Amino acid sequence: MDIIKDVFRPVAQRVKSRADSLVCLKNVPACGIEGWLKIEAAAALGDRFVKFQNKGPDLLLKDDFKVELKAAGGLGPAWIVSGLKYEHPCLFLCGHAQQQIIERLRTNPKVSQLVYEIFFPDRADRTNPWIIGVAVPK
Repeated sequence: MDIIKDVFRPVAQRVKSRADSLVCLKNVPACGIEGWLKIEAAAALGDRFVKFQNKGPDLLLKDDFKVELKAAGGLGPAWIVSGLKYEHPCLFLCGHAQQQIIERLRTNPKVSQLVYEIFFPDRADRTNPWIIGVAVPK
């Protein structure tokens, strides 16, 4: 399974289409939303999704492919990198996004590949960017 084509792209598309759900979090930067991301990721992945896991990476997909999830209204690069501890890709969603998050992930020695998209849940308010991305461990 290709992490970018088969996992990241469909989940990113789904999250951006449901971004209206994130608008209300603009004044709550520390709000955890991993449960929301789990549901949206499972819906986006369709028959590739097998189950949620309580131990280890959050998602089990077909062919024993595993993905960790990290999501919050405000999420730092260290928290995202901590998702690589299982040596599986970490799909992340971060509100109140700052460019420094991407730069720190790009230069982190534990990250071999980083793909992300920046989007604005509230199209009328371009002051609250969000990042959906995937970090692949070395």
